[in-house]
Amino acid sequence: MHLTDTAHRALLDWIDLSARLRKNAHAAQQTELLEQLRGLAGEHKANAERIAALEATRTAEAERTAALESDVAARSATIERMEARLASGEGLTSRDLVALQGDIASAKSARESVEEDQLTSLGTVEEQDAEIAGLRTEGAEIAARGRDLQLERKARAEELSAEAAELESERAGRAEELPDDLRQRVTAKESAGRVGAAVLTHGACGACGDELSGVARDAISGAEPGTVVECDSCETLLVAPLG
Repeated sequence: MHLTDTAHRALLDWIDLSARLRKNAHAAQQTELLEQLRGLAGEHKANAERIAALEATRTAEAERTAALESDVAARSATIERMEARLASGEGLTSRDLVALQGDIASAKSARESVEEDQLTSLGTVEEQDAEIAGLRTEGAEIAARGRDLQLERKARAEELSAEAAELESERAGRAEELPDDLRQRVTAKESAGRVGAAVLTHGACGACGDELSGVARDAISGAEPGTVVECDSCETLLVAPLG
């Protein structure tokens, strides 16, 4: 097939616009940005799971703190009763008084041990509260980054969609300058997700990169500009560049 100069130029423009449209379609997938969003989603999930685990641990520790507080209160009440009995001395022998004093001392020592445990438990709860608060802040920051990326993705999608529409319109205009049979063939292949036509570069197919066969080289060797041949490997229509 041989093209007029006008059709030759139109086909070269069509090829260039098609390549730009394929590049646009690839960019529209926004693969890198989607990977970032998936990464943030994973971070947010892990953060939420960590918070849930810490809250469960914190709840158990807070219940332990409350139980220790009740224990301290009960021990204090017992000590107060013993001290009141010691102060009155009613019905107590000297030996009873000595024994009671020993019991009070032991009770106070035991209470101090429980109080220390209570203070440690309270400290643990405070540490867990601080860690949970930090994780919630981190989670909010992750969510904010995710929202920013979503907005960026939307804006980029709109930009690429507008660009694609412009390229499609321009390509359709160039296609109108092609012979009917050529236009139908190349547009059908592009619609099927294949390369409709490509530029012949140094004897190789601009679509698959394979070198032309001897028959194809003979067909185009010495031919006039605008001669179209078919790649033996991928059946893409090939045309030489101008000049």
